[in-house]
Amino acid sequence: MLRVVSNQDLDREEEDKRRDMELAERQATPLLQGLTHHMKTAFDAAKEAKRPIEERMLTSLRQRNGEYDPDKLADIQEFGGSDIFMMITETKCRAAESWIRDILLEEDAGPPWDISSTPLPELPPEVEGDINERIAEKVMQMIQDEGESPSQQAIKELRQVAVEEIRAERE
Repeated sequence: MLRVVSNQDLDREEEDKRRDMELAERQATPLLQGLTHHMKTAFDAAKEAKRPIEERMLTSLRQRNGEYDPDKLADIQEFGGSDIFMMITETKCRAAESWIRDILLEEDAGPPWDISSTPLPELPPEVEGDINERIAEKVMQMIQDEGESPSQQAIKELRQVAVEEIRAERE
């Protein structure tokens, strides 16, 4: 059989071959090959990581639908046992759905949670050094003025004053 091709078709084929060659040359660069390898490796790892979760979800779906896993069903049939599924999972799922619906969708009670702001937020840990410095300065001043160290209660009061001063400065 003789193939008849026009000059335009020949030119188009040659242009396509030339483009394919250029594309192959660009794809043969080490950068693209490395990137391609990395992407394939990452994709395969993600696909493999998903497999146990997907199997567990399919097992749960079969349980809810009242079906045995294919391997388990084959074992039951080989043994000659009954392949009736008790559907306990479906009953438990319906009960859980009902509880969730009662809690979340109750019209009169509003949402089952509450959000409120902290009356006095805790200061960040890096501020603790500033508080201790202020307390030390005031204790030293008290020792110089009175000649004796302050009581534990007085130090607690000094700490409260220092914390309040720092909060006021940060606002």
